[in-house]
Amino acid sequence: MNMYIEALNIKEKNRKRFEKIVSWTALVVVIIFMIFFIGCGGGGNSEPIITDPTPPVPVIEDNDNETETGPIKFIVNNGGMKFFDGDNLWQWKTGVIKKAGSQLYSCDDILYSLDEYGETVQSWNLITTPDVIRVNGTDKWIIKNIDPETAYAAGALYKDYTQIYLNSDIYGDHWSTRQYKAVDMQILNNNVFIKDDIGNWHAITSEHENIRHVNDEFILHDFDSSTKRAKFNDIQVSWSTNYFNNATQWIKADGIWYNERGYTWDGATLTENGTSMSEWNNDPQGTGYTEAPVLIAAGSHYENSEDVIYFIECNSGWLIKYISSIDNYELSVRLYNGDGSRETGLLYKDVLKPIIIENHLYFIMGETYKHDFITGLTAHFASGVNRVLKY
Repeated sequence: MNMYIEALNIKEKNRKRFEKIVSWTALVVVIIFMIFFIGCGGGGNSEPIITDPTPPVPVIEDNDNETETGPIKFIVNNGGMKFFDGDNLWQWKTGVIKKAGSQLYSCDDILYSLDEYGETVQSWNLITTPDVIRVNGTDKWIIKNIDPETAYAAGALYKDYTQIYLNSDIYGDHWSTRQYKAVDMQILNNNVFIKDDIGNWHAITSEHENIRHVNDEFILHDFDSSTKRAKFNDIQVSWSTNYFNNATQWIKADGIWYNERGYTWDGATLTENGTSMSEWNNDPQGTGYTEAPVLIAAGSHYENSEDVIYFIECNSGWLIKYISSIDNYELSVRLYNGDGSRETGLLYKDVLKPIIIENHLYFIMGETYKHDFITGLTAHFASGVNRVLKY
C-alpha cells in the first residue's frame, strides 16, 4: 500500500513537471514565433516618422530638490509611475501601480488620493495588491488574478481565474467560478463589469449578457450577430450588415458616439452607414496599399469649435482625421512607416495604446512618441514608458 501511495505521488509530481514543461515549451514557441515574425517583416521594420528633433523630455532625479514642478497633466507607467507637468517628468513611486479613478492610484496594497500636484491627500490600506482596481463612491472594487499554478495547487484546473474583493471582503461566488484573467473594469450606473484578456466582458453585479462593449456612458449588450439585434442601455437596436459585429472602437464627439465602421449612436438611435468612415470597411482609402485596413480609435481633439475625431490605420501608420460636421475624413499625417499588411496592423493594434491629451497624441512603439496637433510635427517623447494615462 505504501508503495502504491508513493507511486501515485511520483506520478503526480511527474504530471506537474510535464504540465510545467508543456507550458514553458509553449511560451518558448510563442517567443520564437514573435522574434521570427518581427524579424522577417510583419511590421518589425516599421519605424516612427520623426519630424521634430526635440530630444525626449528630461527626467528629474529623486535628489533634485531645485526644480519646481507644476500641476500634473498626465502620468506614465514604467514599472512604477511618473508624473508629467508639461515640462518635466519625475518619479512618483515604484511598485505595482494601478489607476483606480481620477487622481486615485494604488501602489502595492495602498490606495492614494492625490491633489493636482501629486501630493497625497488621503490614503487607505487595501486587502491585497490589486491587478485591477476601481473606486465607486466609498466602495473600492479590487480584482486579484489567480495564476494557473496557484489555482491548480488549490484544487482547480490549471487555468487563470479571477478573485473579486469589495473593500475588505471577498465578493460573490468562489473565484473558481470565474475562469478568466481580468485586465479591465468599468462601473456604469453602479454596476460592475470586468473585461478579460481575450476581450470578453462579464457582468458582476447585474444580469446583463452577451456584452460587446462597456464605457462610462453605455453598455452594448444582448448582442446577437445572427439576428443582428442588440441593446444599448436596454434600448433595442438592429443593423443589416456584418460590419457591426466587429465595430469595437467608440469615440464621443459633440454628444454623439462615432465608430470606426461608420456607425453612430446618439443615445436613442443606432445609425448604420451614418458616416463616411464606412468607406474604410474594406478599402484602405488612399494609403497606397490594398489589404483591408485595421483601425483603432486615437481619441478626439477640439479644433475650430468642434470635436475632431482621430483613428489610426495600423497597417500603414496613417492618422485619419474625421470631421463630423461635414462628414469628411482625410489622411492627416503618417506616424510610422507600416508596410500596409494586416499582419502589421494586427500587431500594432495592440501595441500603440494611443491617447490624446490636450494638443498631443501619444503612442507607443517601444519608446513613447507624441504628435503635436498645433505644429503638425512628431517627436520622441520619452524612453522606458509603456503607457500614457490621463491624470
